[in-house]
Amino acid sequence: MCLLGCRAIDVHYDDRDPAPRIQTVWQVQLDEIEPVAYYPKQTSSPAYGANGRIVVAGSNRGEVVAADAQSGRVRWRFATKGKVRGTPVIDGKAVFVGATDGKLYRLDLGSGAEDWDAPYGTQGAITSKPALGGGKVVFQNNQNRTYAVDAKTGVYAWDQGRPRPEFLTIQGDGGPVISGGSVFAGYEDGYLVAMRLDDGATIWSKSLAADQRQFIDVDTRPVVHGDTVFAASFAVGLYAVGAKHGNVRWLHRARGVQTPAMGDRYLFATTGAGRVLALDPKTGKVQWSARLDYGELSGPTIVGDNLFVPTGNGVVLFDAARASAVARISPDYGQTGAVVTTGGWLHMVTNGGTLVGARLL
Repeated sequence: MCLLGCRAIDVHYDDRDPAPRIQTVWQVQLDEIEPVAYYPKQTSSPAYGANGRIVVAGSNRGEVVAADAQSGRVRWRFATKGKVRGTPVIDGKAVFVGATDGKLYRLDLGSGAEDWDAPYGTQGAITSKPALGGGKVVFQNNQNRTYAVDAKTGVYAWDQGRPRPEFLTIQGDGGPVISGGSVFAGYEDGYLVAMRLDDGATIWSKSLAADQRQFIDVDTRPVVHGDTVFAASFAVGLYAVGAKHGNVRWLHRARGVQTPAMGDRYLFATTGAGRVLALDPKTGKVQWSARLDYGELSGPTIVGDNLFVPTGNGVVLFDAARASAVARISPDYGQTGAVVTTGGWLHMVTNGGTLVGARLL
């Protein structure tokens, strides 16, 4: 629902429009779709290493694959014992990635070999992106717990969890984020929690459930901008809270908000109703709102004025300044994971299990 002064538009991309096009340059098959899959999903996203020259991605097959970002030549493959549904994090020559076998792996970017004597194991699937900071790797599993281990050795540092709710949940996790010596993470019981990075002690915890009791999960990855943390409860909407004390600054009510993205001027988010929103990060007021008829939307990626929105029928590129869709790429079975981009290149893992390298023309 738009607030006073916002601009609501319905977007139907026209292939005859002589606007910029997105051209696929190469593809690497990571996974084969199961014959019984009605609506396949690949939630993993790629990550860049070696200053954008290497792209690393995981797949439902249970592999981590590294390829040349421009040619698609596969450099190495590493097999895990579970599906890789989250996004790797790369720090120098180290690749950190979790899998549904409950293990966090550290791999060598150059060779794909394991850097730790053994991966750090938990009792729940790791399906989100880890965070790096202060010499630690912080990650979540689907048992409503956050863990921290030493980034060099994999030695346990601390863990913290919240009670599993008995009412209906989404049972997902968006992953933690580290900022200013604090860790921010969401949980299935509707709480957003700030913890100390050094020992995991709680700084504050805030319920984002409002008046709802079901599907209140904070299963988005928090976004920190200045002294504000943005996070969403699935059933309630997108919140802005103070990073220091957890005080609510504003709430935009919308069901199914995905992980937002902070641009130069606006905070961008997608909703379960197929809306793309541009909001004022200080007030939460909608600056423009667009409806896409391309199926389920995932969290956007913003680079300059280029806003990439994954949909059930591919990726739509918005000109964020003009609130208009200017290009679309339709990979096999659509797109769920976020797009990454560098130097005019786009990389994504499609729902059909393909790692795609594309150029914006």
